[in-house]
Amino acid sequence: MANYLSGASVLFAFAAAVLWGLSALVGIPIIESGFVGVSSVEPLRRALIKIGKLNAAAAGSAFFSALLQAAALYMSIRIAPS
Repeated sequence: MANYLSGASVLFAFAAAVLWGLSALVGIPIIESGFVGVSSVEPLRRALIKIGKLNAAAAGSAFFSALLQAAALYMSIRIAPS
């Protein structure tokens, strides 16, 4: 059972790495400004929302990876003869 938990932990860690990598690749649009004012900030808002969602998913995956790894470690300590 501990081996399955460790395997699942690795999958969640890989998912976290992929999601954080994808969040780093999101293009941030350049906002033009001048004396008249700032151009539309809607593209920037959409990009920041996308980055935030990817980061939240990555953090959740990292959490579950750590949780599963802790459970696997606890099980291996409890099962192992002392």
